[in-house]
Amino acid sequence: MSDPIQTFQSLKGAYLRYFDSPFDLRFDELVRARRQLLDRDGVLYREPLVEPQPPYAGSGHDVRSAVTSVLGAAPGWTAASVGDLAAIAERGLYLPRGAVPIELYAHQVEMLRSSVLHGADSVILTGTGSGKTESIYLPVLAALIRESAAWPVLATAPRNDWWTMPPPPGSGNRRYHPRISQRAHEQGGRPAAMRALVLYPLNALAEDQMARLRLALDGDQVRAWLGANRPGNRFWFGRYTGWTPVSGRPDRDGAEGELRAELQRLSSMAARVAGTDAERFFPRFDGGEAWSRWDMQDAPPDVLITNYSMLNIMLMRDVEVPIFDQTRQWLEADPANIFHLVIDELHTYRGTPGTEVGYILRVLYDRLGLHPDHPQLRILASSASLGEDEARAQGYLLQFFGRSRPFNLIRGGALPLPPGAADRLRHLAAPLTELGHQVANGGGTSLSAAASAFAAAAGLPAPDVSLPEAQQLGAVLADAGVPDAVRAACNGGTDNNPTVVPRTIGTLGATLFPNDTPEDSMAAATGVVAAMAPAQSLSAAPLLPIRVHLFFRNVQGVWACSNPQCSEASWTDAAIPVGRLFDRPTTTCGCGSRVLEMLYCEPCGDIFLGGYRRTLQQNVWSLVPDDPNIEKAPDHSANDRDYENYAIYWPARLPDGTLRQPQRDSWVQEGVTRRWHMAVFDHRTGEIQVARRSTDATGWIYHVADLHQNPVPPRAAVPSARNERPSVCPQCEANWSGMASSAPIRTQRTGFQKVAQVLSDSLLREIAPPQAAAGPPPEDVRRKLVLFSDSRQDAAKLAVGVAKSHWLDGLRQALVDGMADSTRAVLLFERQVQGAALSPEETALAGRFAVSRQTEAQAIHSAQHPTLRALPSAVGGLTMEQLSAQVLARARAGLSRVTDLEEEAARRLLTTGMNPGGVDRSVMWTDLDEHQGEWQRLFDWTRSPPDYRPALSGEEQAHRTRIQVAAREAVAETLFSGGRRDLESLKLGYVTFDRMRHTGAAAVVCEAADSCIRMLGKRRRIDTHRATVDDPRLPKYARDYLEAVAVLNGLVPADFERDVTDLLTSAGVFDQGLLLFRGLFAADAGDIYYECGRCSRIHLHASGGICSGCHNRLGTPLRIGIDDAGQEADYYRWLAVSAGPIFRLNCAELTGQTDKVLARDRQRLFQNITVGAEVPLTDNIDLLSVTTTMEAGVDIGSLLAVMMANMPPMRFNYQQRVGRAGRRGAPLSLALTLCRGRSHDDYYFQRPERITADPPPPPYVDTNRPQILLRVFAKEVLRRAFSELSLFPGTAGDSVHGEFGTADAWTQPPPNPPAGYTGTTVADIIQEWIGWHHAAVASICDALLVGTRLAGDAAQRTAAIGWITTRLVPEITAATQDQSLIQIGLSERLANRGILPMFGFPTRARLLYHKQPTNWPPRQVVDRDLELAVSMFAPGAETVKERTIHTAIGVAHYRPQGPRAVEDSNPLGPSVRIGLCGNCQHVETVTPDVPACPVCASPTGPDERDYHPMDLRQPKGFVSYFTKARDYDGVFDFVPRAARPKVGRPAFPITPHLNFDVGAGQGRLHVVNDNAGRLFHFSQERWAGTEAMVDIAAANAAEEKHAASVGRRPGRPLSPTSPVLPCALAAISETDMMLLGIRDYGPGRGADPRTPQGRAALYSLAFMLRRAAAVYLDIQDYELKAGIRSQEGPALGTVVGQVFLSDTLENGAGYATHLGTPAAMQELLEMIAQPTPREFHDRLATHSHADACDTSCPDCLRSYSNLAYHNLLDWRLAVDMAQLALDPSVPLLLSSPRWSRVADLAAITLEAARPGFIRTLFGGLPALTDGREAVIVTHPLWLTDRTAVGPQLAAAWDDAERNRGLRVDPQRSFISVFEALRRPV
Repeated sequence: MSDPIQTFQSLKGAYLRYFDSPFDLRFDELVRARRQLLDRDGVLYREPLVEPQPPYAGSGHDVRSAVTSVLGAAPGWTAASVGDLAAIAERGLYLPRGAVPIELYAHQVEMLRSSVLHGADSVILTGTGSGKTESIYLPVLAALIRESAAWPVLATAPRNDWWTMPPPPGSGNRRYHPRISQRAHEQGGRPAAMRALVLYPLNALAEDQMARLRLALDGDQVRAWLGANRPGNRFWFGRYTGWTPVSGRPDRDGAEGELRAELQRLSSMAARVAGTDAERFFPRFDGGEAWSRWDMQDAPPDVLITNYSMLNIMLMRDVEVPIFDQTRQWLEADPANIFHLVIDELHTYRGTPGTEVGYILRVLYDRLGLHPDHPQLRILASSASLGEDEARAQGYLLQFFGRSRPFNLIRGGALPLPPGAADRLRHLAAPLTELGHQVANGGGTSLSAAASAFAAAAGLPAPDVSLPEAQQLGAVLADAGVPDAVRAACNGGTDNNPTVVPRTIGTLGATLFPNDTPEDSMAAATGVVAAMAPAQSLSAAPLLPIRVHLFFRNVQGVWACSNPQCSEASWTDAAIPVGRLFDRPTTTCGCGSRVLEMLYCEPCGDIFLGGYRRTLQQNVWSLVPDDPNIEKAPDHSANDRDYENYAIYWPARLPDGTLRQPQRDSWVQEGVTRRWHMAVFDHRTGEIQVARRSTDATGWIYHVADLHQNPVPPRAAVPSARNERPSVCPQCEANWSGMASSAPIRTQRTGFQKVAQVLSDSLLREIAPPQAAAGPPPEDVRRKLVLFSDSRQDAAKLAVGVAKSHWLDGLRQALVDGMADSTRAVLLFERQVQGAALSPEETALAGRFAVSRQTEAQAIHSAQHPTLRALPSAVGGLTMEQLSAQVLARARAGLSRVTDLEEEAARRLLTTGMNPGGVDRSVMWTDLDEHQGEWQRLFDWTRSPPDYRPALSGEEQAHRTRIQVAAREAVAETLFSGGRRDLESLKLGYVTFDRMRHTGAAAVVCEAADSCIRMLGKRRRIDTHRATVDDPRLPKYARDYLEAVAVLNGLVPADFERDVTDLLTSAGVFDQGLLLFRGLFAADAGDIYYECGRCSRIHLHASGGICSGCHNRLGTPLRIGIDDAGQEADYYRWLAVSAGPIFRLNCAELTGQTDKVLARDRQRLFQNITVGAEVPLTDNIDLLSVTTTMEAGVDIGSLLAVMMANMPPMRFNYQQRVGRAGRRGAPLSLALTLCRGRSHDDYYFQRPERITADPPPPPYVDTNRPQILLRVFAKEVLRRAFSELSLFPGTAGDSVHGEFGTADAWTQPPPNPPAGYTGTTVADIIQEWIGWHHAAVASICDALLVGTRLAGDAAQRTAAIGWITTRLVPEITAATQDQSLIQIGLSERLANRGILPMFGFPTRARLLYHKQPTNWPPRQVVDRDLELAVSMFAPGAETVKERTIHTAIGVAHYRPQGPRAVEDSNPLGPSVRIGLCGNCQHVETVTPDVPACPVCASPTGPDERDYHPMDLRQPKGFVSYFTKARDYDGVFDFVPRAARPKVGRPAFPITPHLNFDVGAGQGRLHVVNDNAGRLFHFSQERWAGTEAMVDIAAANAAEEKHAASVGRRPGRPLSPTSPVLPCALAAISETDMMLLGIRDYGPGRGADPRTPQGRAALYSLAFMLRRAAAVYLDIQDYELKAGIRSQEGPALGTVVGQVFLSDTLENGAGYATHLGTPAAMQELLEMIAQPTPREFHDRLATHSHADACDTSCPDCLRSYSNLAYHNLLDWRLAVDMAQLALDPSVPLLLSSPRWSRVADLAAITLEAARPGFIRTLFGGLPALTDGREAVIVTHPLWLTDRTAVGPQLAAAWDDAERNRGLRVDPQRSFISVFEALRRPV
């Protein structure tokens, strides 16, 4: 990849080519118009953004000279110690890759100076690839060097690998040696202690750093130096995380055995990789890396690496006490000893979780005998950014660390720019264009020659030809000033302090070459980028690394004007039934006609129109192109299409007036009659109705009569009846009624996973073009890609979806290549046997034939010898000569046996390292349940080509069979692919029978037989697909085709059918109604083809003169390569023929649900590090599909590209992710983002400069919240009390929250009562301890308060201590008795209740068990927070994990009982009764079981808008159908989604103030999944060896899907065996909450939450309050949730709305309660409503926002977290609501500056959507009229009831009705700005 612009063009071309292939249309002109529509910047893609990556300023020092320069004269540093530090650093931390020492960056040297020389706390602020890690470790290494100079000499360590040693003589254990502490031999040596604690935010980051430390502290050169200079000593280091073996105490049953097994495994693997690149992934067991947790507990390592959650665990447990005690003793022993606290990725510690971590650091200081300002504490940190505000950054650091002295902030930067740098190239456009062309395209020109030519053209000195070519190029580019010019063109700062802003090529060209035309300047800028890619500086570094940002978008559909005579389109083909095309939904075309979605038939490409329908009257509907469905927002998905709301119309009136007739106008499917019904469509109004006369009809509408009856008959309840798309095409009669939910008529919306695969495939081909190789292809380390998603499910689906699509494409390519080589190889082998000279390539091909088809090769060889040719062959009845003749005849005729092609394709795939059977679960593992026995282990990879190992076990034989069956099915699928992807449609060949053995049939019979084979294959009537048929004859569609052929050719249909059937049967390709795969042959394509004029099907033979698709008569033959020369190659043909050699694309997911052992292995294999039995060819991973796991810091090798599968939630996320590519040494990197069809993605797709260049928000912590303090305070008090009292030691495992025993034990006597205490229960004893230790409690409080905003508040200190003393124990007791809390451990229950901190970890996580657990902890699980789990794990929901779909069918929960997992008898949890109103959305929590809604009086009933009392349950866990897991096939069902958070009646008082009521306190949030109103129905069932509450309907549905996936009939349906419990699933949480309501809206105004505009106003105010609160409190808005609730209005029968804000942190952080005071709320509302010093309103009202934002955008209301609300939000409404809350008399005028522009835009939009109407004014309001009727634009808050209208609307009403005599209909004549901009029709 040398030219990123060419790479972009290639990706764009591949995407467009792909789109045109499966979405092929019948009209070529329409295809071209669609290509022009999509192939534009801002539609399918954005122009690339070029971002130079200038190197950080160098220091001019290697590590030795840097250390000498900084510390040579420093106090306390001798020449020897300086030399020691330099020596060990250059042997490890800065070990050069070659002979040239590494030059340090200036910021690395400054970090050394700041921390070591000046003793300052230091934070390094640089981006990725800047050497931050080395910067923060060098000061730690310096401290170790100084201290270690005085360490005593130690004797050589004795053997201590106890896990492999025999038991000692005389020991009682005859099998195992007891554990030996790793550092037991150091008795009398230096004290063990943590000299440095390194904290990472993620396990993956901590794991990654171990590889670096193994080199820095334990590499071969470091060991040698230590041996010579610190005899017997090591620099000890260890990783202490959840991945470190083993948890628990050494005396735990079985614990030592677990450790022994793990150390045996690790040491064995380490031994196998010793001396290879892989060794850095494993500890060296004779070195300085700690083996286990127990070894670190015995003797703390000098450098301990952990993450913040594990640090909290360590601080809470007794087992880790020695680590802190020994470190404290070391610190106390010598004031010169410095404890280094190292924090990496500091910017990730933000918000409430970050604040809690800050408090934990204070606990750490206290445990070590330190305080934040202690002189023995040294803090080192790294961060991508803390923002540009120095004071704010220092404030953050003070609050987080508690340190009062300022930190030294070290900002790395690029070198200043020379003045006028951007002007240096303005006269070099032509030479640079030519240089870029020569560099990118080569053409035989060397880099040296290109550089010399450029130098001559530019008038520069010729390059030094003694330099390497890349350096010659770099030298002339540097002389020309190209790097500085590019930097200057992308500079967003000053010359002295430059910053980088990505620019498009067009902008770059215009800046650098202002005197040239736009075309020439773009060409020159392209040349600049291409030329710099290979150029190197004189130090062999990239001249100027470049990162290119590419953005593509998933196509959401294509829309078309419904008027064939559209004035906006000019078709030469009058038969095209639509007008102008659109790339997004638009109501009205410029010609005045309705725009609808353009659909097409996949088999024939004919055109249909689709639209969302609204019933106007019986059999009359209005169609619109888009359905925002604002009535049901935010709970409704706009993509929920069905027959009821979406109609399909086939425009069929031809230009000559003829009405096209359906080939089939009615059919019965699943007992329901469906039909194409004549229809009249008015393109001006979008109205369609059933036609009674054909003369009136304009086309046909898909119609299901049963669904228009009232009531709907029971037979129409089948799901397929409600599918909006018909299963039969009226044009070509394609009938897909037997294919589940499939339909031939489809939208032009691209599948997301397929597009991801197309782009990732193309990108990898560009990064590392695959090379043809005779054997296994060479491993190309460049071909790596990380694919980011923001959902585990997306990551899991993409991993298998991309892999599967790539495999299918590779299989097609292997088949085509095999066809090309198959016949040629036979003839070459014959020539070889005859003694002809062959080329090496020909010799290899002939040899491959001899090996793969030995029987046939032997026959050809024998036929050349008179004595052998008459011998019998291995093929029954044929002599060697006869078999040879047959084989050669087939080859000369271009015939290949399909089974031979199948075997050859498998060999080709295996040679590239791909599984021939695909990537599904069923072919990947021998043991499908345990995912063990990888497919690779079935093969002998030393053979060429690879082949199955002999003597496979029975299970392995079954696995082999599954691979072969899957491969054969895939081959058949490829030969007969659906749509236009089959072999014949691609003009690659066609499937036939053995024509060499059956030569007597007439040509028309043979042609018809071939077409019958094609028809049967495309309909999957083949023995590879487990097809079953009842009729042994050819099916009716084949017989109908044969009849048409017979009639055309003057034959008797019955006789002709018999002849064709006999031929197929005798040829061994047809039997009992099915094709027989083994008898099939493939024929080469030949030179001619036929194309059907009706359905466009391609035929490579005459097909008896009849199209095999639609039975239309075929025309004259066309010539391949001549008549189709102007056509662009179909994507699949291009892949098979022109894309280059097949390459492996191994994909794996790496997310939070990935097993930790797998996760480590996958990181290693992604870097091509294989160990043991792993095979590089098959095991190395090419693509990792990840979530945030890989976002920060993890070393993933020299990655050249990253890809985002959605627009990341925040700029911070995007910038972190793109930084993973283009690390030091990479001249060029790419960041590719695929945007989805949602508003968040679209916003940044249209504004890519914002996601790439806007500064990320600085981190923050908030130590002003007493609630957060109290939780950490309670945690530390309880820890100290439980520890001193020796209550429940060792019970926590790896609980984040502490070891306090079980919740049940709290109110029971302790098992070991402490002496001196009178209390009888644990609660009593803890209360006594608190009372007796007041000073200790106060000391804990004071330690936590240091450096916080609460530190100077004596009242808060007193209140906090008082809460601990008097309220803590009673609140714990209440939590233990709360039946809604399910946590067994007391600490977890207290965290859930808000008494202990959560650290951002959801204690309410729920598990989906996808296998029955036996041991604890269970591993076969997926976890989600309860709020997500009630939707994602609800019965019927499907979860993808490791290529497998797990279908949830019920609830189950397990708990530990010793090492075993036992079932919980009540997994559903206690009942909670509520009432939900479908009319007003009220949640009734006080008196739910009433006959009507207490707010709006809607009656109790089953309808959607009725009031529904229900039983809520909060499940403790969920269970899938263990035995019905199935392969992920790309189909992923939508599941019932949980609703938005809802609140019931508040338990806190509401206070009136100004014109609003406000109150705050603790409240309950309800997230409810009621299964779309149907509830779930659970019964206690014993199944699959376990007990669970199962939803039988979900279980039966799962069985049906599983049966379909494996080709069997479903088993007998299950029935409940116990009483059924109907309920909804819910997540109920308590948190701090604020409610706000507006008392008086003023006359004629209101916001009824039952109406869309009322909800829009309330939600807009709620989310604007959230945004303002974030500014007011200096937090991020995700710290708060926003929503609305309904309540009774002041007048009888009225409903009013309230908005709420609640703390996101469960149990609250105090934000909402603070905001809920009248004074704070008034200030918030004023911020929104009017200019204030905070300038919040000002930013909304500024022209740059107000003129660009019609409704809402990320700058005002939208965020990733409120996607579901985007179509409701409106910032103008929010401002009006805030003004109303302050003053009920405020005017709401459409003529105001805020509303006037969008009010006019609303009128313009309405006029465009209503042909015949013109704009006017009524009473000063924007309006429309057609001369008879008035349409008036209103404010969204204006009431339109005649008795309640306000003065502005009343005046307009009177003007229209009385003054102008127009009809005003209160139901139709008033359209608010809100609705006009979203739904103008």
